[in-house]
Amino acid sequence: MSIIQTLRDKSWIAVVFVLIAMVAFILGDLFGPNSMLLGNNKQLVGEIAGEDVTLQEYQAKVDELTRNMAIQNGGTPPSEAQMPAIREQAWNQLIFEKAYQKQFEALGLEVTADEQYDMVQGNNIHPWVRQSFSDPETGEFDGERIRTFLSALKAGQVPPEQQMMWLNFESQLIPNRLQTKYENLLTSTNYITKAEAQREYQKQSAKASLRYVYVPYRSVADSTIQVSDSDLNAYLKAHASEFKQEDTRTFDYVVFPLSASKEDSAAVYRELAQLKEEFKQAVNDSVFAVNNSDVSVAPRLVMPSELPTELADASFTLQTGEVYGPFTNGNALALYKIGETDETGESYVRASHILIKPAADTDADKQLAKKEARRILGEIKGGASFAEMARQYGTDGTATRGGDLGWFGKGRMVKPFEDAVFAKQGTGLLNDVVETNFGYHIIEVTQPQDSKRYKLYTVQRELEASEGSREQVYREASRFAGTATGAEAFDRLQEENPAVNRFTASRIQKNAQYVNNISGRGARDMIRWAFNDAQVGDVSGVFEADDQYIVAVLTGKTEAGTPALADVRSEVESEVIKEKKAEQIKARLKEISEKDLDAIAKAYGSGATVNSANDVTLGSGSLPGIGVDPLLLGAAFALEPNNVSQPVAGDNGVAILEVTSKEPAAEIADYNTYKGEVEQRLGSRTQYAVSQVIREKSDIEDERVKYF
Repeated sequence: MSIIQTLRDKSWIAVVFVLIAMVAFILGDLFGPNSMLLGNNKQLVGEIAGEDVTLQEYQAKVDELTRNMAIQNGGTPPSEAQMPAIREQAWNQLIFEKAYQKQFEALGLEVTADEQYDMVQGNNIHPWVRQSFSDPETGEFDGERIRTFLSALKAGQVPPEQQMMWLNFESQLIPNRLQTKYENLLTSTNYITKAEAQREYQKQSAKASLRYVYVPYRSVADSTIQVSDSDLNAYLKAHASEFKQEDTRTFDYVVFPLSASKEDSAAVYRELAQLKEEFKQAVNDSVFAVNNSDVSVAPRLVMPSELPTELADASFTLQTGEVYGPFTNGNALALYKIGETDETGESYVRASHILIKPAADTDADKQLAKKEARRILGEIKGGASFAEMARQYGTDGTATRGGDLGWFGKGRMVKPFEDAVFAKQGTGLLNDVVETNFGYHIIEVTQPQDSKRYKLYTVQRELEASEGSREQVYREASRFAGTATGAEAFDRLQEENPAVNRFTASRIQKNAQYVNNISGRGARDMIRWAFNDAQVGDVSGVFEADDQYIVAVLTGKTEAGTPALADVRSEVESEVIKEKKAEQIKARLKEISEKDLDAIAKAYGSGATVNSANDVTLGSGSLPGIGVDPLLLGAAFALEPNNVSQPVAGDNGVAILEVTSKEPAAEIADYNTYKGEVEQRLGSRTQYAVSQVIREKSDIEDERVKYF
């Protein structure tokens, strides 16, 4: 009693603690980073060129693009699978507006009213307009088509959805023209000198013939190369720019498939079995099939060779109006009704065979093979199973199928085989073996000749997990997630349940749309968890994705910038090993006193080969026996004829080169063609580089992963 009284007397303390906790929670919301009282009610999805991008601004852009696509698709909204592309397009438009526009304004670039008219109706039609208003038969731009459209638009004679499509289309012309002007302005600063044009001509026209000793890096076993951490760190430091990385997450996950249970399958089977008689009595087979199928399968005329496996089985004699099944069809059960038939004029037959090949192409070996084939034929005639004998003695790919060749028509098999099969009346074993250029065949016709096509109607029901099965699987996944309190527990539980498959998702980026072969909302839910909520070692809740429940454990994370050695160890190690192999091979080759290439290769031993190449150019890029290796090609063209180089390290091996002849490019009067080629390449690189530089200098922070 005294204890109970004490608890009653002290109960006010508990009340105070609860009140303090509630006040702290409320104040945290009021004065936290998203507090509306402090004006921090912005939900941000990123920053571009110093400007915040709010969730509302970004979503408005997504909604606009979504509406546009729906209009283009006749009112059908985009699917879930199309939304990632729309979100990416919205983000790129914001980058353009906030990063590119500043560049345009700084340079005073604009598109005047006269230019806007010229793009649509003048002498310099925009490529998009030209494409949209071309004659469908000739492909040529038709100015009258756009003038007629604009007149109708002005008169209000164009449907509202087309008006909206035009306004959306027109709104993109000016930004595109501004970008074109900007890129052309920068590209016009490129200047190709005559010397550069001459070098391009020389690269394409000067020829050399050479011989070379080549030792590929793969000829040296990786296990023989010693690599220390100091080697790896030094290489990473020297090549840091080559290993720059984005934020990534690595996680393992286990899957709990949502497949139909035996009870679910049995229930679908019973439903179809009950429909069988109704299907048989149906007057309109097409309507019945559509009304009673999960997925509509169009009626079709099929050859015997195209019948479902179960209908093609020799035990069936197909009858018009009969319903067969239910049969398994992938992840579904199906009923098949045979409708009307017609004659194709071409016969099909189904047969099985056992091929006995001679050991060699000699008369003696052929006689032995024939004798063996006749022995097996005798056993089958005596009652042995044809299928079992085919599995035991067959020598081609049909052996695992009991010799079954399926249905086939004339012209599919070699002539002696075809003649023997189609000469058989009805079904059964051929009396003697048949010789072809492949060997000796024991043949059984399993389905008689048929020249009909069958109209096939299908009622199909998908085998899906019932609500009860889904709940059962979810409970299993939840139990796993609740018990796996960390990475060690996750590992232990999976080892204790080997039937639960485990997978690894390596270095997933924040805007990735796939986790291995998982896509859609489930993949994005996993990625958002990995980037927003989880620390290494944390175990997730249950995700649903692609007809399965998933539980994940975060095993690693990398931050943007230069990675730690542990994150790229295998890649760095591969490059360091290659460098050390090059040093080792070069050192061995330098020790050889021979000057003749064949003698050098012989003295070096295993791994060294001598090859030759005739009339190669610098532009060709590759050498026989080596492949693409610009370093070795450049070294070859630096040599004078009949000179032998020192060992040269290339991309994939080390070579000693000897130029046997050189044919310099003849002098020409006009290098403009080659100047144009260089200008075109440089222009393309400039446009790409401009885009990259603007993005880099805009310090883009993409945090859409918080919401999408």
